[in-house]
Amino acid sequence: WEILVRCGDPSIVQVGATWNPLTTENGWLASPDNCAIDPQGRLWISTDGNDDTGAADGLWAMETEGARRGTGRHFLRCPVGAEMCGPRFNETGDALFLAVQHPGDTEGASFEEPGTRWPDFQPAMPPRPSVVVVTKEGGGPIGG
Repeated sequence: WEILVRCGDPSIVQVGATWNPLTTENGWLASPDNCAIDPQGRLWISTDGNDDTGAADGLWAMETEGARRGTGRHFLRCPVGAEMCGPRFNETGDALFLAVQHPGDTEGASFEEPGTRWPDFQPAMPPRPSVVVVTKEGGGPIGG
């Protein structure tokens, strides 16, 4: 076995994170939760619990081959208080399906004063979990 990465903030030695040196400041992640592999062989990782790091949960693309093996790229950020889960690509890789769970789940949030009103952003609507489909403007594979 060869470990691809050890997640966490690489600037905190005690965390013990290991990333490819080419990883950018927004390329690392913590609290991996779900994953998918796209038709190009990249690993896509969604997170749950990243709020402890000061970063929102979301979705990262991870290179698995070549000089950039083990580098992450932040692709999509969650709404406030939410987690991204269940990433799944269609066969051609030009559509990515994701679920957004518990948007607005923040300390002190209530029905009257939610952490967000995602996905409708209407004053009378509460935040709601949703399934999102990501496509590329003009077509083509996601992330490529």
